Amino acid sequence: MKKNSGTSPNGSVSSALDVIRLHSTRLTSFFSIRDDVINSGAEWVDAPIVVDERIVTARFPNDLPIFLPELIKIVNLG
Repeated sequence: MKKNSGTSPNGSVSSALDVIRLHSTRLTSFFSIRDDVINSGAEWVDAPIVVDERIVTARFPNDLPIFLPELIKIVNLG
């Protein structure tokens, strides 16, 4: 499967992402799925939010105050 190459923005907070589609994508997540993310070929980053093109990810709900404004910015650009 290919990385999301569409024009639609995507956002996720530490969910069970289909990481197979995220090959070569930089993202963050809850630490417990870090190995799954890395094993899928994605680059895992320990940061409150990570923006890779039009994909915005966060680690957990406490990151929402910085995640949501970034997601809104990406959506408004689309």
